Amino acid sequence: NKYENIHTTFEKIDEINLTSRTPFILTVNWDNVKYEFLIRANSSSNELLVFGSGAYDPAKMKPPIFQRHSWTEHFDSNMIYYNDPT
Repeated sequence: NKYENIHTTFEKIDEINLTSRTPFILTVNWDNVKYEFLIRANSSSNELLVFGSGAYDPAKMKPPIFQRHSWTEHFDSNMIYYNDPT
């Protein structure tokens, strides 16, 4: 994986620094469920783009799935990709 992965719990999420423009994966454990996000922050933008993943073939891909993650290179907005654990 080409992204740094930061692990935390829901109770400690306020301790995460979101000022880096370098995309990173944030894994949050809440009630024994992993919620995974690919985040690219841009403090100079007031825009936020949020992307969910679509259908995928589990024989070819394993979670977390962040489809279209290469788009982070094409936008100056803050970006959050989420992997739906359901």
